[in-house]
Amino acid sequence: MKPLLFVLLAASVAANIVLALRPGRSPSSVSTPANSTTVAANAAPEAATQTTAGSVAIFNSRGGGTAVVAPAPVGAVWRPATTEADMHRVVADLRAAGYPSDVVRAVVNHLLKKHFADREPEAGQPFWKRNAQTPEAVAAKTALSNERRALFEALLGPDARPSATLDPDTRARQYGSLSDDKIDAIAKIERDYGEMSAEAWAKRRGNVLTSTDTLMQTQLLMEKEKLADLATLLTPEELAQYEMRHSSSARTLINNLRNVEINETEYAQLYQAQKTFDAANPMRSNMDQNTWVQRQAAQRELNEQARGVLGDQRFYSYLEGSDRMYAQVAQAFSSYPTVTPTVSYQVYQLQTDLQAVMYQASRDGPPSQEKIAEMRTVVESYNARLEALVGAEAAEAYRKQGTGRMFGSFRNMPRPAGQATPATGR
Repeated sequence: MKPLLFVLLAASVAANIVLALRPGRSPSSVSTPANSTTVAANAAPEAATQTTAGSVAIFNSRGGGTAVVAPAPVGAVWRPATTEADMHRVVADLRAAGYPSDVVRAVVNHLLKKHFADREPEAGQPFWKRNAQTPEAVAAKTALSNERRALFEALLGPDARPSATLDPDTRARQYGSLSDDKIDAIAKIERDYGEMSAEAWAKRRGNVLTSTDTLMQTQLLMEKEKLADLATLLTPEELAQYEMRHSSSARTLINNLRNVEINETEYAQLYQAQKTFDAANPMRSNMDQNTWVQRQAAQRELNEQARGVLGDQRFYSYLEGSDRMYAQVAQAFSSYPTVTPTVSYQVYQLQTDLQAVMYQASRDGPPSQEKIAEMRTVVESYNARLEALVGAEAAEAYRKQGTGRMFGSFRNMPRPAGQATPATGR
């Protein structure tokens, strides 16, 4: 520390002591850490003295005039907070000291975490043990969360509102231009349905008779009910904007676009296509062959819509994130420089066509010898097209891994006597 700073600090302390000891000086005027300030050290030697409560006047020793009057910050002394009354005191002290609301919220969250720590479901458990998500455990966790939130709101009042906790960028991304009241109401709706969803999953885990498909149907029903509740709160335009940010279709699309740069207009076009696809092709845990074939056809149509919006270069990056089968095809041919993304996409289309043919052929049970011979001919025609796209070497390697094995179907099954083995791909 510079010698000059020592001189200034010593002068300040001495002046305060003298003033404190003067006759008639009231105890309330004595300088304390709560109403004193630090004097800057990059000036000529100066003397400092207390002028009014909460401020310090600095006198220039050369000119004798007052250089600056600086308001002194109000301090907050930390004391342990173990009860709700203690926490209310901490909040009052921090606010009186002028701390911003986000700092006060952070402190309150820390206090609440410690306050409820012993009552957390996994408190005291060894690291390798986790509580089963039974209906009872989920209900207890929900009750504890609600109790914590109630205390959070009691401590902070308006500063606990969901809208008050958002920074400007997060607010714009999640809610656009919605008002505080609507943001708070949306948060409550989302929280209520989140609790119902967790309860539904827990009940399913505790009941082996509840099928995954039944649970998925329950989730879809809750989504529709939530959408109806949101529609009573928001205008049609506001609801459309909210869905573009938070619906299941939006979540799917945003995940698919993680490696693709697009603008807002392109996003809106892709979102509408994804929403239409999801409405017409809801996910099911067990899809029959016809449903799967229909979904694959719809997926290819969705892909082409995306291609029209993005163009080829961005489209293939999008497809790697949105279509697992294409991603597998592209990965399988990644070591073959001549197999471009365009060619990989053609292989993907060829493969989905072959899958549809094979599913249709298996609808009537085990195939007859005549059906086997027919399917062998069909598969060989697809193999010829595969080799024309990627070459014999890459095609042979592809037939030996992953979903590419379907191109080898029927090729090794016993042939009727006298039937020659085709030369293509063998």
